[in-house]
Amino acid sequence: MSLHELVTSLRPGAAAHQRRRRSTGFALLAPAATVFAVVATMLTTMLTPRFALADPALETETARLPARGELLLGSVAEFQTSKEGGEIAVPVSIEYGLLDGLELLIEPVLFTSILPKHGASARGLGDMEVTLTYLAFAETAALPAIAIAGEVKIATARNDLIGSGEHDATFYVAASKRFGKLDVHADVGYTFVGAPRGVRLDNTYSFAAAADYHLSDRSDVFAEVLYASASNPQGGGEGTKGGSTNSAGAFALAEQSAEDEVVGTVGLRYHFNANVQLSTSLSYDNSNATLLRAGIQIRL
Repeated sequence: MSLHELVTSLRPGAAAHQRRRRSTGFALLAPAATVFAVVATMLTTMLTPRFALADPALETETARLPARGELLLGSVAEFQTSKEGGEIAVPVSIEYGLLDGLELLIEPVLFTSILPKHGASARGLGDMEVTLTYLAFAETAALPAIAIAGEVKIATARNDLIGSGEHDATFYVAASKRFGKLDVHADVGYTFVGAPRGVRLDNTYSFAAAADYHLSDRSDVFAEVLYASASNPQGGGEGTKGGSTNSAGAFALAEQSAEDEVVGTVGLRYHFNANVQLSTSLSYDNSNATLLRAGIQIRL
């Protein structure tokens, strides 16, 4: 007997009144119970933070993939300064679990602004990356999760100061292992760099490692180190991680890609709830460039 029925039965004439109300009461309680269950489930999900999956502010590839049917939408505002000038970019990430252990990631750069101290500036659409990742081995108590990925950079930039105008293809192997509150990731990648006409570019390789520490139910701190080989040590090409830079064209990047790149990053992530997380990070590389990122990711 429900609490309402118990209280009602104590009133005079309750039996006859209850019989008249029973059918109507069930008709009203059924949808009310359904609504209550849906609201309770949403609140429980929103108020229970979980470990982060891929983060737009983290460059290291991971073996943490969304579940089947899960959609992650993210965006980052990037502000870079160096001795050559400044750059602003707004990349977006659309991450979807096609199957359990199979993920599709689409990363267009909606806006890029190149502001050199000398020479012409540029504004416009950046390049887009499309990545398919497969979880080859699930994580065990002793071994990390292993994922393999294939990425294609599609030359959507229309300004040759923003993109090279050529497509690139990158293959990754990534590993992730959790040690209590610490989540560790590493990847190795090889890029077949598309070369514009008249320019010779070497293919590149990269290594990256990241550590993500779960401070509390609401906050994480993370750090990473990235190494990428130069695409043309003799000068005249582009060469950031995966060969997918959106900051300059083939000729404009000659000086920047004449040496290997090493980047260090530290950051903070805040879980607003289980479905929304905010992040900020600061990167510094061996060319004395500083990159500040502020991002958001929404889980659907």
